[in-house]
Amino acid sequence: MLEEQGVEARDKVLEKLIGLVEIPVPESVVNEQIEQHFSGQGHSEGDDHDTDSHREEIRKQTEDAFRNEMVLDIVAEREEVGVEQSEVIEYIVATSGQYGMEPNQFAQMLEQVGQIPMILGEVRRRKALAKVLEYAAVKDSDGNEVDLTSFVTPPSEGEDGEEIAAEESSEEK
Repeated sequence: MLEEQGVEARDKVLEKLIGLVEIPVPESVVNEQIEQHFSGQGHSEGDDHDTDSHREEIRKQTEDAFRNEMVLDIVAEREEVGVEQSEVIEYIVATSGQYGMEPNQFAQMLEQVGQIPMILGEVRRRKALAKVLEYAAVKDSDGNEVDLTSFVTPPSEGEDGEEIAAEESSEEK
């Protein structure tokens, strides 16, 4: 239940942030993403999948993603959000499974294709959004305040992480 509330709050807070500023999206960025989408999936112009509505959908997704990245980059900069090596490793481990790859193999592939800076940016943006959620007053549909502390705090931080570490050290004795 908290996970669902957290995801919904995250999405609404990001939507609200984006609505507060006007961020023009360069047409060249949009066109490049559209072309990459269709050429990268073996589609060609005139293909059944290459329709005006599909292109418009990709255009909207590209514009939304660009705006999200810009706003979260600004938040990360202003809040001086940094990224620890352990957070990058955590992200790579979690993401590698989505591609059916071992974490080490996935990390090597990312490094070979020069995507580590992209991963750093993604982790930093996620942390920036979590920082914004810390400040947000979130209420459920009944108007009750929702505590998102466990949603925005990684398990390796805060009380839960300290308790786990304390339990492990007492088991070793």
